[in-house]
Amino acid sequence: MDITKSELENMQFVGLPLKVEHEGPARGRIVDQCVDPISGYTTVEFQIDDGCYGDYLIRMIREGELPDLSLCHNVYANPDVAASEWTKEPLEISLCRKGGREGTHLCRVECSAIEGGKKKYCALVSSEIHTVRRV
Repeated sequence: MDITKSELENMQFVGLPLKVEHEGPARGRIVDQCVDPISGYTTVEFQIDDGCYGDYLIRMIREGELPDLSLCHNVYANPDVAASEWTKEPLEISLCRKGGREGTHLCRVECSAIEGGKKKYCALVSSEIHTVRRV
């Protein structure tokens, strides 16, 4: 069961972990979200953790190795209501090599200095988030 634009619009993504290909530990977190006024798609911004692996991920994104995002979510079935009304809960968002549908591409990567000289990496997605269901 897929998620509609309207359902994505009403989900809370800020604070969700950022993973790679839905595996392993979190490598960052979602720090902001909004709805694109033109396309109606949900846009998320994330921060990748500092350190060697974070630098490696940024390089992979910039070189096009991890160009897409994918959302993993739970679906809570309720036999008393239509399937379109079942509760859906986001679990994590992943950087991936290939999203399950068109338009899940990262569109910009930024790097800015923050306190203590550490770097903050953010990437923005201006499109629909692909969903992977976990029941």
